[in-house]
Amino acid sequence: MKKMNRIHKLLVSVQMTWSVFFNTLVFLTLIISSVCFFVGPAFSEDPLDLRAQENMSSAVFIYDANGNPDPFVPLLDQAGEDLSDGPSKEEELALRIQRINVNGVLWDEDMPLVMINHKIYKKGDKIVDLLIETINEDSVILSFKGLPHKISLIEKNNSGDQGGANVDAQ
Repeated sequence: MKKMNRIHKLLVSVQMTWSVFFNTLVFLTLIISSVCFFVGPAFSEDPLDLRAQENMSSAVFIYDANGNPDPFVPLLDQAGEDLSDGPSKEEELALRIQRINVNGVLWDEDMPLVMINHKIYKKGDKIVDLLIETINEDSVILSFKGLPHKISLIEKNNSGDQGGANVDAQ
């Protein structure tokens, strides 16, 4: 019986040793395969990878909008200006100037004022998006997004008569 216990203990010991060995072998195999899977491609010079990269650089992607705007087209330029297909700055300025009626200038060297659409403004005031840049005795310079526009208060006609406000581009 003692002999059987010793043999049994020996078999259990051998079985445990093989179990530890096998588990260690499986663990190391998993570690090595994981390293090869994640790190291996970084050091690979496989020609298939290079061909795939060449194909990607020459591939052309065509966006099907289905009525939606293209998300890859920028909305603003480098200066932050709107790139939409809307009117240009000059066209927007012309539209805004059409709504401006300069009624007169209240001239004072220290603080000139201008009456536009029956309201009084000073230099630096804004009328919607138009900034009052300069007020002169006979003209007003307004700007829209940095684009200046001069409105002359003296109309010159062919006979030399002067009268009414005249809108001139600057």
